[in-house]
Amino acid sequence: MITAGICPLEDVKAVIYDDEIYERVTDDNCPPKEQFEIPPEGYIAIGGYIEGKIASIFLVHGNKMHFMVLKNYRKYARQLLDESFKCYPFKVYVEIPASHKPVINFAKNYGFKEIKIEKMAHKKNGQLYDVHTLEYGV
Repeated sequence: MITAGICPLEDVKAVIYDDEIYERVTDDNCPPKEQFEIPPEGYIAIGGYIEGKIASIFLVHGNKMHFMVLKNYRKYARQLLDESFKCYPFKVYVEIPASHKPVINFAKNYGFKEIKIEKMAHKKNGQLYDVHTLEYGV
């Protein structure tokens, strides 16, 4: 069973501090994972759960959204996002580096609409990538 709801900080940490997730969502300006501290406030965190285990995090600050799914649960990403949007049914936008084409494609297939591309705005491992901004919702 897939569910979603406001989640505790421990579940946010379980996803963000996952080695693979942290590598995917950071850039060259971010500190090493061991030095990164999650702010205590200023965002809404919705956890996606499969059989009661944390599988995803849907973070929103302002109307910017970050959606992260642990690798073992990626085949359920669409359903996890569906459940998360039931908890947060508002307009959001995402910024995705061009280095993550599958993520851009996932967002577009879900219904996100591209609104701009910022040239060479994301630096990862010394290489610059364009950043795609996409929005979703009413």
